[in-house]
Amino acid sequence: MQTSTKAFSPRPQQGQPTGNKQPAPPVSFASTGRGENLSFDETKIPKNFAPARPTPPPVKKQPQADDNPFHAVPPHSDETERAVIGSMLMERVACEYAREFLTSEMFYLPRNRFLYLKCIALMRTHKAIDEVILTSSLQASAKDADDLKRYVGDVIKSTPSAANIEGYVNTLIHFDHERRRLAFALRIVADVLKSAGAPAQPREILKQ
Repeated sequence: MQTSTKAFSPRPQQGQPTGNKQPAPPVSFASTGRGENLSFDETKIPKNFAPARPTPPPVKKQPQADDNPFHAVPPHSDETERAVIGSMLMERVACEYAREFLTSEMFYLPRNRFLYLKCIALMRTHKAIDEVILTSSLQASAKDADDLKRYVGDVIKSTPSAANIEGYVNTLIHFDHERRRLAFALRIVADVLKSAGAPAQPREILKQ
């Protein structure tokens, strides 16, 4: 049996060259080989340079016990007020029904209140009122007639039908009762604050 005469050579460790290969030169981060210096130079930092700071998340305001209760918006429905006016411009019966159960004070928004009074006034001289008759009267009496004419057109488009006038009227009556109850409660709060010597500035609804 023949034995091998090849000398034993240990396995090269990691990082050591094998055979005739030359070891790789160490990597230098000072240059990319294209004249670009990657080293950090503090002298090149602008004097007015300021690092960007992360924006903190917005802080939600927690309700306080001493918040002014008079800043609450009284209950109302702009859509229902517009529907009443739109129904009145569609059907004479809707005008009669609204005039029987509603007053101008039941309209919370001044613009809707003004248009309601206009419709009631036109009922005395016209058998029926519509968009043309109302806008013609606005042209002669209102300063912001052009804005009101566009608003009346939007009211007509947003009113699906005059058949629901009873429901619209009942909704306005409900909100009017709620505002009266709120006004009564605010008057009590104002009287209590006044008797305690604390300043109170109730909303405009208390002055009506």
